[in-house]
Amino acid sequence: MIIKLSGREATLLSTLVAANGTIVPRAELGLAVGYDSVSDTRSLDAVVQRLRVKAREAGTELPVHVIHGVGFQLSGNVIVS
Repeated sequence: MIIKLSGREATLLSTLVAANGTIVPRAELGLAVGYDSVSDTRSLDAVVQRLRVKAREAGTELPVHVIHGVGFQLSGNVIVS
């Protein structure tokens, strides 16, 4: 299935895919998607939430996990193109 993503959503997923299942720190992911400081990284939660909604609307679940106090981890297969 194909899900249309915004630039930030695509960058977030691409970064997690490139991490190959390892945890990506919140600050690192924030910088990757274009946030200027660590304090902006809470906005990542909003990006992940939008991705979850889009995935559910497409009939699937997003395999991204929040690792409390650390960052995010992808635990499944996602193809970003």
